[in-house]
Amino acid sequence: MTPVFAISRISGWCAHIIEEKFAEAQEKPALYRPEAEYIGNYCGAVGCTYEPIAARG
Repeated sequence: MTPVFAISRISGWCAHIIEEKFAEAQEKPALYRPEAEYIGNYCGAVGCTYEPIAARG
């Protein structure tokens, strides 16, 4: 029973990784939890810049 469970979990993880890797084909990646609402500022796949923790206010 354990190998069947492991195979199903691994295939789900692989599907999740593939979806994340190729999500840049969409304008804005879809939420994995449809009922969740993203409240942050979306700056695109490559538009974000890193701000050090000390500089954040």
